[in-house]
Amino acid sequence: MGREPDDLHLEIRKWLSERWWARLLLSVILAASLVALFIWWNEQRVATLNEKRQQELRRDK
Repeated sequence: MGREPDDLHLEIRKWLSERWWARLLLSVILAASLVALFIWWNEQRVATLNEKRQQELRRDK
């Protein structure tokens, strides 16, 4: 039969604990993903603010 989810979870934890470089790599990937998400979010926010500012300038003319 197949493995229990807990067994697989324990195997993954054991594998990661034996390979410090894999944990480091996963941490770096997670951190880079969070930074990329923040940059994307900030660009969207700035674009929205710029669009609102342009609309206000057009309305004031």
